[in-house]
Amino acid sequence: MRFLTILLAGICCVQISWAQKTGHVNYSNLGIEFDLPPGWTGQEGDGMLVVGNPSVTGGILMMVHAYSLQELIRETRNGISEGEGNNLQLASEVARLGDHAIECQLSGVLNWQPAYAHMISMENPHGMGITILGISDQGNFDPNFFQQLCRTIYQSVRFKKPVKSQQSKEWETALANARLTYMDSYYSGGYGEGAVGGGYSTRITIDLCGGKYFKYRMNDQVSAGGASSTAMNSSQGRGQGTWEVMDNAAGGSVLVLSFHNGEVLMHDIGYQNDELYLSGERYYLTRGGEYAADCP
Repeated sequence: MRFLTILLAGICCVQISWAQKTGHVNYSNLGIEFDLPPGWTGQEGDGMLVVGNPSVTGGILMMVHAYSLQELIRETRNGISEGEGNNLQLASEVARLGDHAIECQLSGVLNWQPAYAHMISMENPHGMGITILGISDQGNFDPNFFQQLCRTIYQSVRFKKPVKSQQSKEWETALANARLTYMDSYYSGGYGEGAVGGGYSTRITIDLCGGKYFKYRMNDQVSAGGASSTAMNSSQGRGQGTWEVMDNAAGGSVLVLSFHNGEVLMHDIGYQNDELYLSGERYYLTRGGEYAADCP
């Protein structure tokens, strides 16, 4: 599931004792509110809320996403894989929970350690949905306990139409009909007699059209031994999906690219020293001439 970014640093092996958020939690910028059970506290970070209890080994991860219910079902069946040592796969059927949520159990490894999880994921008709993931290690995972814990939070979730911040509105205006370009390359001449060099060149362009559709192109060249291969993902018609700028849980702005095939890319927007960054990567914003967005 691409919307899950698991950066646990041993959540299954330690007891969490933060005191940042307790009781009723209201993210009005996302249109999401819910209640944390008594004794449980949350800490924001890395686009998620990590919820823990000093007496429980393990915890709860709460993350937002932009999937519909059918997309959630498909992505959940694909499991969760985020880098080496983090892989969770289905350990039960994907069950419907009400009209707008799914529920399942997962098993696998986190930080290379055996782990189990109970997951509830909800779609939101007004915007960002939410995933509730209860995780513990192999020796401390009680499926009934974590199911009840996740369901308690789930039953308290309320969705409303989000209130978009002035910052995100301004970003939508600033990015409309602009081209965003990312470039990176590396080449090596090789070492020693007869050695063959190699390298790579990456160029990504995102045209954000005023009609809220986008065109996404990626040209990846990988060369070795004088040979090269090129893959181009070209746009057609009115683009490959729709885009918007939304508020994230940390109060910043995020560019959301929703592809027609159901894939969603979410990039935190940053700006410093007159330079634009998407998820920490430098992008060039252009409008005119040969570098203008392809938005007829």
